[in-house]
Amino acid sequence: MMAALITQLLQYGIAPALLVLAAVIGFLVKKLDENGKKDAARAEALTQAIDNLATETEKRFVEHEDRMACIERDYLLRETHYKDLGGWRTDLNQMRSDISEELRGVRGEIGAINTNLINTVLKKGA
Repeated sequence: MMAALITQLLQYGIAPALLVLAAVIGFLVKKLDENGKKDAARAEALTQAIDNLATETEKRFVEHEDRMACIERDYLLRETHYKDLGGWRTDLNQMRSDISEELRGVRGEIGAINTNLINTVLKKGA
């Protein structure tokens, strides 16, 4: 369509065609400038929104970091808890086996005493 208009204008000389082309180019440059300004404003707004979001995110991280520090301070960490219990279990198992060994020794001594007592009673009775 534009090409047909320029071809028709060339019938009247080059000046009218150049004037129309200059007007069209001027209009396009004006629209590009307007769009550039709008894009710059949008970019500024987006930059501000990103900065605000980064600030809010940083505040939340600091808040959660403080909460985590309180939790770590006030409560045992699960790994520490399991390590401590694991050590106690080992100690309890060792004490249980030591007590069992002592009881076996005591049972043996009681058995020996009973045997000696029975033998003594049988000797006196015979």
